[in-house]
Amino acid sequence: MKHYVLFIEGDVEPGLVGPYGSTEERDSKAVELKREHGDEHGIYWLNVVNGVTLGAYHAGFFMGEE
Repeated sequence: MKHYVLFIEGDVEPGLVGPYGSTEERDSKAVELKREHGDEHGIYWLNVVNGVTLGAYHAGFFMGEE
């Protein structure tokens, strides 16, 4: 399985970051992106294995990380 972060700049311009070998690595990058870019961008997780699974981080995921 490959793990990516889908980063949507300004909630308009999509970009794919990765791949990462684990969810932990991917989630660390998501936190880093949130710290660097703030709240005005969409940050989603994406897994690829025999297809694609896309999901949103839950509301509390970034709390305490800023």
